[in-house]
Amino acid sequence: MHAGHVISGTAHVGLIAWLFLGGLFAPDPEQAQVSPVTLITSEEFAELQQASQSPAAEVETAQPEAPTPEPEAPAPPEPEAPAPEPQPEPQPEPAPAPEPAPEPVPEPEPLPPVTGAEEAPQVPPAPEQVQGPDRPDLPPSPEEAPRVAPEPVQRPEEDVAVDVETRPEVVPSDEPAEVQQEEQPPAAPEESTTEIVTEADRPSGAPTSSVRPKTRPQRVAEAPEPEAPEEPRQQAAQQPDPEPEPQQNNDAIDQALSEALGGGEPAETPRPAGPPLSASEREGLRLAVQNCWVVDPGSPAAQVVVTLAFSLDRDGQVQQSTLEMVSARGGDASAQRSAFDAARRAVLRCSAQLGGFRLPQEKYDQWRDIEMTFNPENMRNL
Repeated sequence: MHAGHVISGTAHVGLIAWLFLGGLFAPDPEQAQVSPVTLITSEEFAELQQASQSPAAEVETAQPEAPTPEPEAPAPPEPEAPAPEPQPEPQPEPAPAPEPAPEPVPEPEPLPPVTGAEEAPQVPPAPEQVQGPDRPDLPPSPEEAPRVAPEPVQRPEEDVAVDVETRPEVVPSDEPAEVQQEEQPPAAPEESTTEIVTEADRPSGAPTSSVRPKTRPQRVAEAPEPEAPEEPRQQAAQQPDPEPEPQQNNDAIDQALSEALGGGEPAETPRPAGPPLSASEREGLRLAVQNCWVVDPGSPAAQVVVTLAFSLDRDGQVQQSTLEMVSARGGDASAQRSAFDAARRAVLRCSAQLGGFRLPQEKYDQWRDIEMTFNPENMRNL
C-alpha cells in the first residue's frame, strides 16, 4: 500500500473515534453556589441603620466663674513740661571760594600761504546760439507794400511826404541867393515792392507736413430708379387698340432653322412660368429666414441694410455658389461685409435646419431666383 493511503486511513479512523469517544473523558460541570436572599423595604433598612448606631455620651464641661473687677487706682499727676532750651544762633555760612579762571585758549597759528597752487582753468564762455529762421526750407516772404514797382523801396523811418522822386530836405540859408527857394519838406517815394503779396505768400505757423488722413470707404452708390412718365389718360383713350398680329407657325420656323443649320431637332421652347407666389408663401419664407438671422445691436453692421441674391434647386436647397450681395446701404466697407456674412449665414442655416425651403413645386420658376433685403430695423418682404 502507498504511504499516503495509510496516513489518510489512520487520520480518518482517529477522527471518527474522537467523535464517538470524546464525550466520555469530559470533566464534570461545576455546581453553582446558591445563597438565600431576603427582600426588605427602604423603611425597614432605615430602621436597621438607626438601631445599629450607639447613642453618643454627653459630657458636661464646667465653665469657670467670671473674676470680679478690682477698683481702679487714681492716676498720678502729669509732670510739668520743661521749659525749652534756648537754641544757639546760626552761624553764617562761609562764602564759596571763587572758581578759577579758565586758561586762555591759544590762538591758532596762521597757515602759511600756499605757493605753487595751480589755478583752476577758466571755462570759456558758451558761444551765443544764433537762432535761425523757423523754417529755413522756405524762401523769405516779400514784404507787403501798397504798390508794385520794378525796384523795391524801403519804408522811410521818418514821416515824410510821399512823392515820385526822392528829394533832399531844402532849408533856406541866410545868404542871399539869386532865386529865392521855397522851404520844401523832405519827400520820398511811396513804399513799393517787386511783386504783389497775397495771403498765400504770407508766412503762417502751420506745419509743413502732416499725417495723411484716413481715406473714407467708398460707399456703394445705388442706381436711381427711373420714374415712368405718366401718360395722360386722354391720349391713351384717343389711341385705337392695336390689332392682333397674326400668329406665326412656330413649327415651320423651327423646321426652317433646323434645315438651314444642317438638320437636327428643333430647340425646345422654354416652359411657361407658373403662377406667382402667394402672400402667405412669401411671408412664410421671410419668417423662416428671419428666425435664423442674428444681429448684434451694438455692432456697426446693425446700421447696414443689405440685399442678398441666391438661387434654389427644386428641393428648396440653397446653391452656395450663387450667394452674392446685390447692394448695401449704410456703414463702411467692413460693416457692410459683416452684414452680408450675417445674412448669408442666416440663409444657409435656415436651409440646413428645414432640409430645404418648403415651396410649391409647380411655382419653381417663380422662386428659383430670390432677392431678399435684410433690414435690422424691420425685415422687409421679398
